[in-house]
Amino acid sequence: MNCPLCKSSDTESFEVREDALYYRYCVGCGSFYLNDTSQQDRTIYERPAEMYFGQEYQERYQELFNYFRKTIEFNIGKEKGSFLEIGFCNPAILTMLAKEGWQTTGIDLTTCEELETILNKANVRFIHDDVLNTNLDEQFDVVWATHVVEHFCLRDLEFLLEQMRNWVSDTGIIIITSPDAGLRFTNHPLLLNFLKPAEHHFVCSESAFLNIARRCGLRRIWSQIAHQDQGFQTKGEWRMAFRKSDVPR
Repeated sequence: MNCPLCKSSDTESFEVREDALYYRYCVGCGSFYLNDTSQQDRTIYERPAEMYFGQEYQERYQELFNYFRKTIEFNIGKEKGSFLEIGFCNPAILTMLAKEGWQTTGIDLTTCEELETILNKANVRFIHDDVLNTNLDEQFDVVWATHVVEHFCLRDLEFLLEQMRNWVSDTGIIIITSPDAGLRFTNHPLLLNFLKPAEHHFVCSESAFLNIARRCGLRRIWSQIAHQDQGFQTKGEWRMAFRKSDVPR
């Protein structure tokens, strides 16, 4: 089976099974994708309640934003502005930024009513919608997607990146983090953790994702591969910041 990203036939099976879904690994571009062709055009995205409200998750996501804070302030030229989080509206980040004076918006398809109540009380605008169908005619200083892109099939991922490009201002930045398929080269045990959840649809290496982003009109301005960081969701991932590629440097 050829890779859906680079069309290479140099692929190998990867024996991970969860909900009867198997993965293949592309040697050509360094990506994992679902082996079942009937599933390759389906975006699979679900979040359990503990992902929104668990104390450990809350603390780790706040830490992650604070890690990016100086990069954000340097690139947008101010300490606060407008902030859009897509796909996973984490109340820890959104409520924290709202208290600091940011104009915050979150888009999420969750059916969790408690999340919407918490965000509304914190003056966070919550849009209950699928990010692939959201008609949002606005631009933001920061567009944020943490461990979201791996849930989308390639076709939907490219459309999502085009949406993000439309939503970020000419002086704004896009922040994306995702599990790193490059862990395959070191047989890192974290890779199994990232592939076992069957909703992880298309897991890219840093270089593979960068090629997709470039096709969608994005220019990388910063990146890091974080394999050794301690704590939840900050180990075994790549992190990148982007601007629109047609905006002068």
